[in-house]
Amino acid sequence: MSLVVPAQVESLPIQVPPPILPMPLHWHGPEGRIASILFKGLCIVSFGRSTLEHTWKVCRVENNAGWKEEKEALIARINNMNVVVRDL
Repeated sequence: MSLVVPAQVESLPIQVPPPILPMPLHWHGPEGRIASILFKGLCIVSFGRSTLEHTWKVCRVENNAGWKEEKEALIARINNMNVVVRDL
């Protein structure tokens, strides 16, 4: 059994995304119990998630589609909160 090696192999450009940097410590939030609860509450109200991990990943990816979706969701959330607060 012999291996057949093609005379010329076309090299296809492989695009490997750069690694996402780890989230900085100041994005993790405070350590204290009350401060941690307040931070998580603010994250939920602001970004719809209890941590900033997803937001960090979306901000660091080269593809802007994820950031555009996140930005649109954030704008819609702010508009909804403005309507609720205005009606109080």
